[in-house]
Amino acid sequence: MEKQRRSEVRQRARQIRKAQKSNLSTKDYLQRALVVLIILIILAAALFIYENLT
Repeated sequence: MEKQRRSEVRQRARQIRKAQKSNLSTKDYLQRALVVLIILIILAAALFIYENLT
């Protein structure tokens, strides 16, 4: 009984792990790249403004 329950729990955990692995689409990669680009632009602008103030 206990072994069967343990087996069911493991099987359910595997199913959950499989469901969490999603294949990212091109749109997802583009969105991530855009966010990184915007962050870099903000940092570069902040650095540029800081350098001009001093």
